[in-house]
Amino acid sequence: MGHRALCGATTRLTLQAGAAEPQTARKPGRPPARSGLKYLRARRVARLEGGASITAQATLYIFVLFACFALVYDMGNVAMVGQMAQSAALIAAEDAAKEISTSTFTSGQRVRLGEDALARAAEVVAGMLPVPARDLDIGLREPGGRSVIEVSFRVRASTPILRACFGLQGIDVPVRAAAEPVWGAEGEGR
Repeated sequence: MGHRALCGATTRLTLQAGAAEPQTARKPGRPPARSGLKYLRARRVARLEGGASITAQATLYIFVLFACFALVYDMGNVAMVGQMAQSAALIAAEDAAKEISTSTFTSGQRVRLGEDALARAAEVVAGMLPVPARDLDIGLREPGGRSVIEVSFRVRASTPILRACFGLQGIDVPVRAAAEPVWGAEGEGR
């Protein structure tokens, strides 16, 4: 026996009954031996495509992860500024409700805002917010016979990551709050 027989060669020649040419037999479980330029090219292309697929998927996943981070961070910032603005509007409405005109109230039992109600509301809003308020408005409504003082304005919450990626400068958050005037024990409207 030769060296190949001792080492377990993968192919051997056998003659079948009635066949003039020898056929190659292989061991079970092993693929047939492949060679040739066509096979090598197909294998190289498959290897390159597999790497490109992984690279494309990794790039896509990184982009999606970054977009999710940007949305969480920037929308969290918008929600925080909106909550701060809502608190500022409520406190400004309560402070403006303290500034009703007592002369109008005592003479005709009508609620009117004093001259400095808007200035006081603007001062409260400016002191509580990290960003400037725009279109600050204060008004008096009387739904169902009740007098309600309403403060409304808009703030722009910054979106730093969305600004860097997509050019979105910020998101406007509209805010509105209302408060009833303080009537007091003396009936003076304070």
